[in-house]
Amino acid sequence: MIMRDFSFFTMALASVAAAALGFPAAQKVQTGARPQTSTRCLVTAMKGNDVGARINACDAQLGVNRGEIVLNGGGTIATPVIISSNHTLRVSGGIYRATAGGPVLRLKDNSTLVCDSFDAVLEESTGTNGEVGVKPFTIVAAYAGSSRDALNGTLARGLSIKGCHFRGARSDFDSASQTIALGNCHDCSVTNNWLEATRTIGIQTGGGSSMGNYADNVIIAQNLLTNVASQNIAVVNSSNVQVTDNTMRAPGMANGPGVVPIDIEPNVGDRIVNVKIANNLVDMSNTVLDASGAKALHGIAINNLNRAIPFTGVEVSKNTVYGAELKDPYNHVSGGLILVRSAENTLIANNTLRRGTYCILIDSGSSGVTVSGNQLSSCGSGSTQSVKIVDSSNNQFLNNKLWGDPANLFDLSQIGRLMVEMGASNNNTFRGNDANIGLTGRGSRRQ
Repeated sequence: MIMRDFSFFTMALASVAAAALGFPAAQKVQTGARPQTSTRCLVTAMKGNDVGARINACDAQLGVNRGEIVLNGGGTIATPVIISSNHTLRVSGGIYRATAGGPVLRLKDNSTLVCDSFDAVLEESTGTNGEVGVKPFTIVAAYAGSSRDALNGTLARGLSIKGCHFRGARSDFDSASQTIALGNCHDCSVTNNWLEATRTIGIQTGGGSSMGNYADNVIIAQNLLTNVASQNIAVVNSSNVQVTDNTMRAPGMANGPGVVPIDIEPNVGDRIVNVKIANNLVDMSNTVLDASGAKALHGIAINNLNRAIPFTGVEVSKNTVYGAELKDPYNHVSGGLILVRSAENTLIANNTLRRGTYCILIDSGSSGVTVSGNQLSSCGSGSTQSVKIVDSSNNQFLNNKLWGDPANLFDLSQIGRLMVEMGASNNNTFRGNDANIGLTGRGSRRQ
């Protein structure tokens, strides 16, 4: 289960690092033209005991006017920061360590956090819990949903977070908090950021459902996530979400929690409507193996075991997911490169998958799932198959290609081509697949 309850819930170096990790330099700095603002405030000109206090002083000076707060030079954020509506916090450089309790930064509706380059590094707080129990693993959060006067489940609007470098600083782990916590945000975006070795969930959209609110019209795009300890990108209680063109490398940490890089996993009472997961790279080839085994549990998970209603319109398309290098004796993911669990009305199309215990695992009563045009290379083992369908019926498998790459360390020329039904699976349709198919359901058909 993905938890989302806060309370109960220098330039050259950065460019080289970003390029080495596969994040295009153009994405690193491209944050668009500076907004037209009526007022600007320089944090360095303000009085205060720490950087956080001086940022808040700038925010207060801007008042209700639209304006920009300009921060540079680095320092320590000991006072939690709140950015008011219609204000932009622009960070132009420096390393910002934090000892603030709870989230380092909270954004009120229609506010923006933007960084000019990855030289602007915002670290996790090493402090303690903040108000209403919000943990210090969170670097930036929607104010609505993380505050005493706007508890988890409150509606937020119009937040933009772009171009920043978020970095882990703690020695412990948490798999409930999020580095970037959007909550139930409408018309929000998280783009062109780098999350490096953060110790909790990376980016999450969706908050509590008890007030009847949910996230809507959210874009999570062109972000780089490296060594993020828990779920890299998580979607709960949301509609009209696009998770596109993100790069995830070596997710997970030794002795940390299990990780699913992209996890669509609503909680009881949530909704999932029209969520698109497209053109992402999930590379677990260098995910750590520790005493517990592979830290990666699955690559992309569509998991409705909590029976969210409605749950419809999920698309997983044109993603590339690697579970290991071909010459590696070990898979670095224990489950499916794509998992579909208790899901309905889901499209899995035109993905490229390589080296997993399963390429695609569909189970727990999934139905109305279409698996089409996928390229599946060198998946399976002595006891597993490339595609496994368990207790799932009324699905379609169309024009998929399964094979064992001859360059793989082990011969998977047979196992890598297996697509099998098991358990109570029935009434599934298989057409145009380049695979060896095993059926158990009396109503299932190979065409």
